[in-house]
Amino acid sequence: MKQYPSDHTQFDSQLQQTPRPHIQAFSRQTQPHIQAFSRQTQPHQFKHPSVFNFELTPPQKQASRRYKKNHIGSYVFLTFFLLAILISVAGYFQLGNPLQAQLAKFLRPVNKAASIEGHAWNFLLLGSDNDAKYTFPQVLTQVVIVVRVDPIHNHVTMLSLPRDSWVWVPEANGMYKLDQAFYLGTQHANRFEDGVLLTEKTLAEDYGIKIDRYAWIGLDGFAKLINTMGGIDIEAHHPIVDDAYPDDTRQQADPDKAYNNAYNYTRLYLPPGPQHLSGAEALKYVRSRHGDLVGDFGRNQRQQQVLEALRQKLTLTNVITHFASLLNDMQGDTYTDLDTGELLNLANFARTLDTHTIEHITLGPGQNEQDYGTAQEIYDATTDTTQAVILPECAALQPLLNHVFALDASTHSCNVQDRNSDTEYTPLPTSTSEPDATSTITPLPTSTSEPDATSTITPLPTQPSQPPDGP
Repeated sequence: MKQYPSDHTQFDSQLQQTPRPHIQAFSRQTQPHIQAFSRQTQPHQFKHPSVFNFELTPPQKQASRRYKKNHIGSYVFLTFFLLAILISVAGYFQLGNPLQAQLAKFLRPVNKAASIEGHAWNFLLLGSDNDAKYTFPQVLTQVVIVVRVDPIHNHVTMLSLPRDSWVWVPEANGMYKLDQAFYLGTQHANRFEDGVLLTEKTLAEDYGIKIDRYAWIGLDGFAKLINTMGGIDIEAHHPIVDDAYPDDTRQQADPDKAYNNAYNYTRLYLPPGPQHLSGAEALKYVRSRHGDLVGDFGRNQRQQQVLEALRQKLTLTNVITHFASLLNDMQGDTYTDLDTGELLNLANFARTLDTHTIEHITLGPGQNEQDYGTAQEIYDATTDTTQAVILPECAALQPLLNHVFALDASTHSCNVQDRNSDTEYTPLPTSTSEPDATSTITPLPTSTSEPDATSTITPLPTQPSQPPDGP
C-alpha cells in the first residue's frame, strides 16, 4: 500500500477497502481485450476547420512501430499550444504594453539556458492535478513529457515518461517515483521554481536529457477551458463505471458542506450514447482509471475523444471571440519560462507544422521490441511501503535517447539507478493484483555526493518523508 502523510489515514482506509475485481479480470484477460480494442478502433478524422487538425493514430498501427505511441498527457500539450496560439492571435490585435502585461502573468523564469532559436531544443511539459488535495506549489506531476522541437527539419517528438518511473532524485538522495520529484523540490522553501529545477535535474542525471524550457499546466485550467467553450459533445461507446473515482471536486462546488474531503471516493457512472459534458465532467471522463476493462487503453481512447471534440471547438473565430475569457481561464494554471518572442515563434511553428508527423513515444512497458521499462512491485524498507513502479530499462533506452535527442554517448547516458552502493534487491512473493516482478529495497544511507554547482535548488533534508501519490 502507498504511504501518505498522517492526515491521509481516511484516504488510506478507503483505498484498502476499494474492490478491484475489474483490474484482476483485466490482468487475466489482457491480450483478448487489447485485440478486441484494436479491431474495433477506427482512425479519427477531423472534418471541421480548427486550430489543430490531424488524424489520431489507431492502436492497430501502433503495434507495427518500434516504439509505443501513446496519447497520455495530450490534453496538457493541447492546453499549452492553445496558449501559444492565443498569443499569436492576440499579436494581431494587441500590440505593445497591454499584451506584455497579460503575458507577464504566465511567466515564471527558472534557470533559462542559452537561446533556443535556430536549432533543435528540449521543452519540458508538466501536468499536475492541482485540486484540493494539494497546496500549491506542493503538487505531483502526473504528466511528464519532453518535447523535442526541431525547427530545422520541421519535426516534433513527444517523449512521455510514466509518472510511476522509479528514478534517482538528486538533492533528495534516494529513489522515488518520477511524479514526486517536483513535490520534493518544493519542500524546503515552498518554491515553485525549485520543483521545476529538481525535475529538470532528475531528467538530466537519470536520462541524460538537458531541458531548455518548460511549461507547467494545472488540470483545473483544462476544465475551465472547456466550460468557456460551452462544453463538448462526445459519444460514449459503452458505460463508464468507476467505483473508486476521487471525489475531490465537491469542496470547490459546495465549500460549506461538512462532507467535503479531498480524499473521498465516489461512484462515477456515465451511460452509453451521445453526451454533452461540462469541463468537470470531461475531466472525470479522461481521468477515470477504472472506468472500463481495457484500463489505460480505454482511458487513452476517451482522451482522444475529448481532444477531438475540443479541437472542433477551437476554430479561429471561437478563439478570437473568447480570447479574454480563455486567457483568464489559464491564469494560475499555466506557467512557463518562454518569453514573449519565443512564445510567438512557437505559435507560428505550431501553425505550420504537419501534425501527422508528430511522434509520440512512451518510456514504459510495451510489447515485443517496445519495452523501455519493466512493471514491478517493490517494497521500500525506508518508508515501509509497497509500491507498483516502472523500472526504466537503460539498455533499451539509450539508443532511442541518442537518436531523439542527438546525445553524445560518451558524455550523456541513461543511468537510472540508486547511487547508494549498499542497496540490495531481492524477490517478493508474487502479487495477484499487481505486476508479478518484484524487488526489495533496503534502507538508504545519507548520500555524500554534492549538488550540481550550476543548480539553484536549495538542498533538501536527507531522505524526506515519502510524498503523497495522487490518483
